[in-house]
Amino acid sequence: MDKLVKIYNLNKNEKLHALIQSFEEQALSITEERKSSLEAMAQIISEELTSNQHLDIVIICTHNSRRSQVGELWIRTLVKYFSIENVHAFSGGTEATALHPNMAQAIMTTGWKMLHENNQSSNPTYHISIAGEESQKMFSKKYDDAFNPEKDYLAILVCEEAAEACPIVIGAKHRFPLPYSDPKAFDDTEKQNEKYLECVSLIGTEFFYCFSKVKNHLSSNN
Repeated sequence: MDKLVKIYNLNKNEKLHALIQSFEEQALSITEERKSSLEAMAQIISEELTSNQHLDIVIICTHNSRRSQVGELWIRTLVKYFSIENVHAFSGGTEATALHPNMAQAIMTTGWKMLHENNQSSNPTYHISIAGEESQKMFSKKYDDAFNPEKDYLAILVCEEAAEACPIVIGAKHRFPLPYSDPKAFDDTEKQNEKYLECVSLIGTEFFYCFSKVKNHLSSNN
């Protein structure tokens, strides 16, 4: 394996930083119903951080190949952006497959830089470093994989299929459905790249809104 290097610094990544700053305006278009869900999730996160000073979050989707991976990445990025400490993000599926190449491309196009570990594997491992921290692995896995926390975590289910398949998420303290449309529907079409980038941006916008509320809650409690 090639020597890993720190490949992402939020303060120096102008493209990604500019996108995050645009989320404040984009958040104005979030529906009131969706805002209500995001605010409820922010309340859970804030309460856990206030009472326990720590929270693990596992983003769950059926194959852990698209939306859940992006959700994990955005949380890891946005807690750095908002200087929220002791939140740790993970992802998993009801089954393991691989990070889909179309989503890997969308992630890189958005501004993150990715390093492959196992290029020949059917389930390759990627490494991404957030704001100078030690790089962390990203690969497809089941949500109860040994790589993920075992208990007392917040489970966010980002697809309807996972929400239906997991009426109970083993080990989760909180279970929160927050579904997004699957960009898979546009694979091999002329809109493929556009729709994958839209998915990344939408998840980023909504998680930005959520964690801005978390920041406000935490600040008001200090």
